[in-house]
Amino acid sequence: MKPILRPRGRGDGLISAALIALGLWLLPLWAVAAEPPGAELPDQITRYLQADVFIRPGVGFRSVHIGMPFSAVREAWGTPDRTRRGFSRKWYYKPEAASLIVLHGNKTVQKLIVRGTPGSVFQTLEGVRFGMSPEQIRRVYGVPAGRKRNDKIRYSAQGIAFAFQDDALLEITIQRPK
Repeated sequence: MKPILRPRGRGDGLISAALIALGLWLLPLWAVAAEPPGAELPDQITRYLQADVFIRPGVGFRSVHIGMPFSAVREAWGTPDRTRRGFSRKWYYKPEAASLIVLHGNKTVQKLIVRGTPGSVFQTLEGVRFGMSPEQIRRVYGVPAGRKRNDKIRYSAQGIAFAFQDDALLEITIQRPK
C-alpha cells in the first residue's frame, strides 16, 4: 500500500514558495471580486444624491424648477396624478405616500409646493425636513425679514417659505427670490 503523504523532495520548498508568492500577488484581485456587503454604498449614495429629493430655495428640484414650461415638466416627471385649471394651472404629483407636490403657473411653473410628513424623503439642500419646528428652521435659515408668525416663515430673498401645523413643518413653498 502506498502512503497518502509522500516525503518531501528537494524542489518542494521552491514550489511552495512560488505558490505563496503567486497567491499574495493575486490577493488584491480576489478582494475586489469578493467585496463585502455594503461595498455598493457609494453607488447608493450617488443615486440618492442624483434623485429628485432635494428642494433648492428659489429653484425647485434638479429636474423640475421654477420657470420651466409645463410641457418640459411632463417630459421630466410624466403625466400628473391630478390637474386643476382655474386662475392658474395646478399639477399634482404624489410621488410617495408621505408627500404631495403641487406645481402652479400658466405656461411655466411659477410656484412649487411640497407637502409632507416626517416620513417624507424630501428635504432642502440645507437639511430641513418635514416635521421640524419653526425654531429649527430659524437655526438653519436665520431670522426672517417681515412679520413674525409661528404658522408660516418666509424668506422672500431666498425664494422659500415654510408652513407649519402644530409646530411641525408641513409645507415648503418655492418661488423666484424677490
